[in-house]
Amino acid sequence: TQNINIHNIYEMDNIQKGSIIIGHNDKIIFSTTCDLVCIYENGNQLWKADMCEHLSGNYAEFNGAAIVTNDSLVIIGSWDHYLYCFEETLGRLLWKTELNETILQPLSITFYGTIIVSTIINDKKVYAINRKDGSIKWQINRGLMNIVQSPDGERLYGVEDWSIVAIDTLGNLLWENNQVRTMFLSVDNDGNIFGCNSM
Repeated sequence: TQNINIHNIYEMDNIQKGSIIIGHNDKIIFSTTCDLVCIYENGNQLWKADMCEHLSGNYAEFNGAAIVTNDSLVIIGSWDHYLYCFEETLGRLLWKTELNETILQPLSITFYGTIIVSTIINDKKVYAINRKDGSIKWQINRGLMNIVQSPDGERLYGVEDWSIVAIDTLGNLLWENNQVRTMFLSVDNDGNIFGCNSM
């Protein structure tokens, strides 16, 4: 049996809702019920963004993890239908883009730096978002879940109604396979697609 030392390095004001990610220079970024928080590994807070002040008492809850781009942007989706982009160093809000649906799915980023967002509850769409200004590059009417990309960055794969769907980086349908029933996908370096058959 190995002893594991657990240290409490940060006390949260609200319940932690999303996943924890590591940013540049070992910054730790996570979401609570109302806040997006960035701390150093010693627990010292670098910044905290209040996501509820504009919602008149409602919550901007985050279920998924943020993503950090190579140019130090922190991007996260919320229950309040917005995709938010913050500066990683100072936590300054750079832009927010309103979509027509709660954002519950994990975000993806392509090799070209485009943010891929999927909404799946009522308004089922896949959006390609410009990471610099939050503008929508394209959108398609597909409710794809758990989107991953090919090793060459030219294709995106997702699951819709148990089918595996492949689209290109402009949102065009390449193929669809409904013979495999899976919820989660992985792609290896050779481009092979893996899933867990649940039936």
